[in-house]
Amino acid sequence: TRARMLLVDRTRKSLDELLSDTPRDPELRRAAAKAYIQLGAIQGEPFAISAGDSAGALISYRKGEAIAGRAGTRDWETNAILVRARTGIAEIQVRAGNYHDAEVTLRAELETARRIWQDGPPNLPIADRSPAYVYVRINLLLCHALMRAADVEHNAEGVKQALSQFQRTIAIAEQVRRKDPGGPDLAGRYTQYVGYAYELLGDYSGDIEYYRLARTAHQRAADSARTAYAAFPNPTTRRDLADGLGDLGWVERLCGDYDTGVETLKEALAAIEPVSKTDPGSLELQLELATIYERLGAAEGAAGRMPSALEHLTTARSMVKLPIRVEASDRETVVLFVRVREHLAQIMIHRHRNQEARS
Repeated sequence: TRARMLLVDRTRKSLDELLSDTPRDPELRRAAAKAYIQLGAIQGEPFAISAGDSAGALISYRKGEAIAGRAGTRDWETNAILVRARTGIAEIQVRAGNYHDAEVTLRAELETARRIWQDGPPNLPIADRSPAYVYVRINLLLCHALMRAADVEHNAEGVKQALSQFQRTIAIAEQVRRKDPGGPDLAGRYTQYVGYAYELLGDYSGDIEYYRLARTAHQRAADSARTAYAAFPNPTTRRDLADGLGDLGWVERLCGDYDTGVETLKEALAAIEPVSKTDPGSLELQLELATIYERLGAAEGAAGRMPSALEHLTTARSMVKLPIRVEASDRETVVLFVRVREHLAQIMIHRHRNQEARS
């Protein structure tokens, strides 16, 4: 992460110097805009291997958007760069809980992204992403924003509407795969979001059938991630496998299958640990590792394995630190910080260590 950031930042500085001399050159403007977008992705692209600096990433994405917007032309490539920049902005808006703003950002780019994918030049890159990926991603993020907004309001009907949107997004991803059979299985991978929606409905209703539906969705996502890792073993596909297994193990716990959940989460831990050690500068990876420790500890507690539950939850607690000043983009870190302590308190109560539980 640090090496990538250094390289892209040096490129950006060089392009800034060139732009100051030739501000009207559209090629240079596009190059500088793409460099800022790539820098933003390395700084803090949510749900990806990054340094975890969401605030810095937002600045970079907006600068890339502004530079591309002043290019003076509206050709395919410039439009593609703008779509990519605004997708990055929307991802950070979702992470920060600004769901309405994210919805507005994404809906404005949806049709442009579709046209670039369907009608644009073949293999047109969108600042390090394919048009197909970006089109599916925009649909997915829009669903995610709708689901999270409904969750904040505890609105079951809103979650059901988001679930329908997720299912349509999976259908779009399957259409993309038919057009490009050699591309990644986005439909399989993103089925995890269908699982998230079913989990919320299970939380709201207490109906275990929703958890079972979530389990089926997460199983498909984990199987897709396992296939991708077997075909292209690298840190990114290994991280995706850990993510899929982490979700599957957690919903197995929700279904009451505690022992199976523990074993799945142990497999997730074995997958993510080597990746996190090779890139200690990625805050995103460290938080993902801590999340799996938290989930494993909670599942072990539910299975009655108290000593190992306490060990893994204590490890998670040591890994999750609140920033000195908490920003909106730190929402997921704060939630994880609280969840770890919630599960630890439950273990303490079970072991009659009430003073520690209160603390």
